[in-house]
Amino acid sequence: MTKTINVITIKKEGTKTVVAQEELEHDLESLQKFVGGYIEVTVAIPGSDDSNAVDLLMVLNDEGKMKQLPPTIAYVKDREVVDFVAGNAFITRRTGEDFGSVTDEDFRTIQSYYHGHAALSVDGEHHHVIVFDGNKKG
Repeated sequence: MTKTINVITIKKEGTKTVVAQEELEHDLESLQKFVGGYIEVTVAIPGSDDSNAVDLLMVLNDEGKMKQLPPTIAYVKDREVVDFVAGNAFITRRTGEDFGSVTDEDFRTIQSYYHGHAALSVDGEHHHVIVFDGNKKG
């Protein structure tokens, strides 16, 4: 039986970007299938000193921009988009050297940093994205 992990997903549903808690199979092939290619792992909350956030990781498509996947997350600084995630991504908890399940508290933490929605124009197309500006709400 394949092990599963609870994660926070950020994915396209039609034209909208949706954030939800889901269960994914915990094997490389399943994780790659969810993001649509090779995985890249980065911190989920860049620049944060929040003690609950340091073990939260974002897993995304390493070639999402190159493959021109639709953007799902916009990173904003001083009201300007400085970077974005292209394609589906998920947030997991670091457990040693492996991925582990997120908690309800983790979900609330992510919601407090990834808040708001915006339209991002890439190559002349407008996309609905989730906004991360580094400011914790609530």
